[in-house]
Amino acid sequence: MKTISFYTLGCRANQAETEKMKDEAIAKGYSIVSHKENADIQVINTCTVTSVADKKSFSAVKTH
Repeated sequence: MKTISFYTLGCRANQAETEKMKDEAIAKGYSIVSHKENADIQVINTCTVTSVADKKSFSAVKTH
C-alpha cells in the first residue's frame, strides 16, 4: 500500500488545507502514517511570516 505523511506548521488555514489533502490522499488509496515514519510521500505544509517560522520550516524540511 502507498503511504503518505503530513507535517503541518502554521495557522488554522494550513491545518484545514492539510486535512483536505489527507482526505484526498485517502480517496486515492494512500495510507496515512505519522510524519515520524518513513513514507512513500512526505508532505510538509508550512508558511513563513516571521523569522521564527522560517527556522521551524527549514528545520522540518531538514529532518524529514
